[in-house]
Amino acid sequence: MLRNNNIFKLLVIAHANRGPGASSTGINLLRALNTIDYKLDLIPVLPVGCGYEKVVETYSLPAIWFDQRGSYARRLFFDAVTLPRIIRRAKPHAILALGNIGVLNPRVPQAILVQDAHYVYPRRYFGRMTAMQHLRYFIQKRQLRTCMRNSSILYCQTATMLRHIEKTFGKPRRSKVISKVIASEVVDGQSHTEMPPEFKPFQNRIRMFCLTRYYPHKNLEAIVETFIHARTALRNVVVFITITETQHPNAKCLLDKIHRSGLSDHIVNLGPVEQNQIPHFFKNCHALLFPTLLESFSATYLEAMQLDLPILTSDLDFAHDICGPAAFYFNPWSVESIADAIIRIQNDTGLRTRLATNGRDRIKTVYSQSWNDIVRAIVSDLHNLVFDKEIKSIGC
Repeated sequence: MLRNNNIFKLLVIAHANRGPGASSTGINLLRALNTIDYKLDLIPVLPVGCGYEKVVETYSLPAIWFDQRGSYARRLFFDAVTLPRIIRRAKPHAILALGNIGVLNPRVPQAILVQDAHYVYPRRYFGRMTAMQHLRYFIQKRQLRTCMRNSSILYCQTATMLRHIEKTFGKPRRSKVISKVIASEVVDGQSHTEMPPEFKPFQNRIRMFCLTRYYPHKNLEAIVETFIHARTALRNVVVFITITETQHPNAKCLLDKIHRSGLSDHIVNLGPVEQNQIPHFFKNCHALLFPTLLESFSATYLEAMQLDLPILTSDLDFAHDICGPAAFYFNPWSVESIADAIIRIQNDTGLRTRLATNGRDRIKTVYSQSWNDIVRAIVSDLHNLVFDKEIKSIGC
């Protein structure tokens, strides 16, 4: 606790945590910060329209809102000019930056959580990104390099991600690995086993699920190419995806190609799925099909393991780190490898059983922490930094 039992003022920067994975992390961390046994004065900086409003209302937080609609220059101005003004007015004891990039010159101890793997992997892993997206990552990578030099501690979510960070930017001043935690909506909904109506037309087929928004690195095009390549061998397989054509310029092209290729009966788009619906779908599928090229830590892996869903995913370092023996791996750049993996999981019920068992065991042994455990460790680190104490080992 603080000296003299005083209140610890913490500025939480999460205005860049806008996508489903990043916003889920931000929302769950904010909830936990409001329930742990520290006397905290929280000042969150949050994005508009990304699900944070309910948390702010529940805990009556004095949130500072950022709306990124418009040009990217608006975000750069906010980071360079508005955030420093907010810090000068708020006078926090410390800063927790959850959106990869913190404040360039924080003047108080700052911790950064780096979740975006684009900063540390080669372009081969990016997928079909636009020129503007490449430019944004180029700018943000330079910002992150500066922030790391001026930050007290860096957090990431896997040991693999930390190794890539050290290789790309050099060893941080201090660093720790903090895992993700399964959303309570997923855990609470495990008893939902009734087949969704969307599945009824496909109840006699092998059903696979690919839960993601459209991002180029998710490699959804590989699913289409795989079915074109092995249409006959995969005639009894259906894959459900969860995108909308407005999520990315390439998303409409992907949906159009599914229709033009006559694959609408094999690749079925459900649109976005809420977290409380995930158990409903996963419990009625035979496998998670996840051909992603790039991840820091996708919670989809944890959700599949929690819900006994075998995992088919990319034979890449981040996937092995997260899934271990709970997944069957394929080459995500090879349609032959992806097709062979699908056929193997289709025909080998014993393999499906082993993967599900390994997933349950991995959840119990590796991913047993709660959000409160993680937040207590972070606040303890920041508290010690403020008072120039040596950070204790917390086993995250």
